[in-house]
Amino acid sequence: MDVRTLFPRGDRPVRVGRTPPGVGGDTVEACARCHAEIASEWRASQHSTSWTDDVFQAAYGIEPMQFCRNCHAPRTRVGRVPDHLAQAEGVSCAVCHVRDGHVLGPGRARAPTPGAHASLALVRMRASAFCEGCHQFNFPGDSGPAGEVYATDEPMQDTHAEWAMSSHAAQGTHCQDCHMPWITAPDGRRHRSHRFPGGNDHALLESAVRVEGDARVEANATVVRVRVLPGNI
Repeated sequence: MDVRTLFPRGDRPVRVGRTPPGVGGDTVEACARCHAEIASEWRASQHSTSWTDDVFQAAYGIEPMQFCRNCHAPRTRVGRVPDHLAQAEGVSCAVCHVRDGHVLGPGRARAPTPGAHASLALVRMRASAFCEGCHQFNFPGDSGPAGEVYATDEPMQDTHAEWAMSSHAAQGTHCQDCHMPWITAPDGRRHRSHRFPGGNDHALLESAVRVEGDARVEANATVVRVRVLPGNI
C-alpha cells in the first residue's frame, strides 16, 4: 500500500472505508476498548485537538476553507461542516490505522484470532514518509465558496522537506523517533507513545534548541547578544 494515497494533502477528506471484521467500530472509543493506554495518550495530543485548537479556530474563522477541514477534521464530508464526531476526534486512530477493511500497523501482519482483529503490515509507518501526507503541503488557492481548491507552488508547511535537509535525515532519525518515542506500559509491553509531543511540549522544545547569551556595556547602552543554536535531540 502506497502511503502517498492514504493522506491526500488537503485535496479531499480522508476516506477510512469499511470497518475491519472483528472491530466494533472505528471511533476512538471503539479502539479504546482494547487499546486504553494508547487512547489515553492520544487524548493528550494535538492530534485529538486538531479541530478544536484555539489557534486553528482563530485562523479558520478568517478563512473557513474546505482545504482546512480536510486536514483538521479529516473525516468530514466534502462541502459540509464537520459533524460533532469529526470535530471531537480530529486526527483519530482510524485516520492513520484503518483503510478499506484493514487495520494498518508498523509491525508484522497478523491473522485474526478470537478477541483480536487482523492487521496489515505497513513498514513505512515507521518512516517520515508516513507523516509527509499531512505535514508537507503548499498554500492553497481558492477561487471562491463554490470554486475548487488548487495548490500553489509555495510551501505552507515545509516540515518534511526541512527534515530531509537536516542532519537527522542523514543519520536515519525519523519523525517518529522524537515525536513517538518508545515507552513501556505498566504491563511491561513497549509501544510508541501516541501523545505526539511537539510545539506544545516544553521539554521537547528545550531539547531542540540551545540558547546562549551575553551582555556588556558599550558607551551609554547595554548590548545583549543572544544566539539560538540547534539542540541535541
